[in-house]
Amino acid sequence: MDGGPTRTALASGGLAVTTHNEDTIRVWNLASGDEWFALPTNARSYAFTAMSPTGGILYYPDEDGVLRRLLLDPPALAEFARSRASRNFTVTECERFLHDIDCAAAYG
Repeated sequence: MDGGPTRTALASGGLAVTTHNEDTIRVWNLASGDEWFALPTNARSYAFTAMSPTGGILYYPDEDGVLRRLLLDPPALAEFARSRASRNFTVTECERFLHDIDCAAAYG
């Protein structure tokens, strides 16, 4: 990272979002101080980033200024994926992508 954050957003779910003078948005776990993940984007600057009050949704603009929404809550993300899929997850897919879920119980 080059310097400190240029924008910061906080959520009551214990997460923080920072943007820097780079094309990456970083999400942090405030309790541990660890970076949860980095989201590469094509945007060169951010007019804003925002989180829903619970921390379950990240909002950010893309390179064309279109508002993007990223689900951060694993159960909500899984439900969204299930609602768009033509079949359910296999146990192997669940274990690979849905780390916070008991896959054997949910899909076994």
